[in-house]
Amino acid sequence: SSGINAEYGGGYEATKLLLMNEPDEVSLWKTAVSGGVGGSMCWGFAYPIDVVKSRVQVGTATPLGAIREVYSSAGVKGFFRGITPCLMRAFPGCGALFVAVDYTKLLFDRAVLPKY
Repeated sequence: SSGINAEYGGGYEATKLLLMNEPDEVSLWKTAVSGGVGGSMCWGFAYPIDVVKSRVQVGTATPLGAIREVYSSAGVKGFFRGITPCLMRAFPGCGALFVAVDYTKLLFDRAVLPKY
């Protein structure tokens, strides 16, 4: 879980750092792109684990047996089969998530925190 969170937040923060001109800059599209990149990086890391988890959940194998089964039938590519639709969903979804979080935080900070 912490590795996945590092990919998610790390990808978001790294992309945001590359795109933003000022540390406190607020940009809808830059936040959305940064969130999309973070979410895509997260799924790129987690997808093979999810493939194994899905095989275990349907009861076809143990975790190690599922790894062997996927690898023997399709090699490393087998762990990434179906990732394209996942990324097509993750990029806009995670982008929207980060826009909602960042803009809610911004509105909250402006409305609640005293001005100094």
